[in-house]
Amino acid sequence: MRGALVTVAVVCSVSWPLAWPLDRDSFPLSNYPMFAWPRLTTACTIAQAYGVDAAGRRTRLPPSAAGRSPAVTAALDVNRQLELLLLGEPAAIQPYCRKIAGYVAEDPALRQVRQVEIARDEYDSLAFHAGAKDPSRTVTFATCEVPR
Repeated sequence: MRGALVTVAVVCSVSWPLAWPLDRDSFPLSNYPMFAWPRLTTACTIAQAYGVDAAGRRTRLPPSAAGRSPAVTAALDVNRQLELLLLGEPAAIQPYCRKIAGYVAEDPALRQVRQVEIARDEYDSLAFHAGAKDPSRTVTFATCEVPR
């Protein structure tokens, strides 16, 4: 009899969360949508500043080219400029491109760079972590010459 009571108590306590509303997110079970529901998309977009050499090869510019040393700060700066552009201030991106070109012109390690491009790359996050490192799509918003 005691074993049957313990079994009933365990079954009830394990099945009790099944009666919770679907939008409840609490201890001990989490049905947070990030983990419990299918993804709508696996696309991820990242703003980038590229340097283009005389042969037309594009390489990502280091954070110092945006006038910042920490990479996160530089990435946030580029993203902010693109947000201004997409919010209806297209004139904001070209001066920013020229500003980066000025930093590139002063950096001897970047002397091969002839042009700066501000772009937004789209990646499939699952494919990226499986090894596909090239963006699935790139949209270039601004291009400017490096003053030499």
